[in-house]
Amino acid sequence: MPVSPYGLISKDCATSAGRERLSKRGISNGGMARAEAMLGIAPVPEPERFAKCAGMRRAAQASGAMMQLPAMTISNGPGRNSAGVFQYACRKCGDCWSGCNVGAKNTIGITYITDALDHGAQVFCESFVTSIAQAGPEWRIEVRDISKGKGPARYITRKITTRMLVLAAGTLGTNELLLRAQRHGLPLSKRLGDKFSADGDDLAFATELD
Repeated sequence: MPVSPYGLISKDCATSAGRERLSKRGISNGGMARAEAMLGIAPVPEPERFAKCAGMRRAAQASGAMMQLPAMTISNGPGRNSAGVFQYACRKCGDCWSGCNVGAKNTIGITYITDALDHGAQVFCESFVTSIAQAGPEWRIEVRDISKGKGPARYITRKITTRMLVLAAGTLGTNELLLRAQRHGLPLSKRLGDKFSADGDDLAFATELD
């Protein structure tokens, strides 16, 4: 059974009890390993060249703790990724906060979505889902196409039917869609929408510091 040493669930994959927990959640570590391969997950090579990394390692050793390098979805060398898209290497410039300016970040868009397009999938840009509903074995999805404008007189509403629905609308968007579906009768947990938060990233700007 393939297990990646870099994945976020690698500790769970390493033990039979961990694999059982993942199995109960419907997650196979074989599938996770394939996802990690598609996204090119690996630690940054030669981390000791960064003063911060060396300092963190010394602090860990002084406190008796173990330092573990995080998994990163970054292209560390130029070339084509798993979906055949050419990427430049990370320049270690630190501008990741506002998005990679050289295209070294291994995003869903240039891996999974590109691969899906190559296999016949359709992608609708400038559109957003307004509602989902279950109808027997199928799902009904209502999509608002705003490519012609955002006003009610200009956007187009499309309806899509599918047997498989994957929600990947982010922390806020996914909860919004599920809560809306719950209000319209979809049986979901009463805890839906409780005790969740967005990503913990912060971005601050400082001016006139002279």
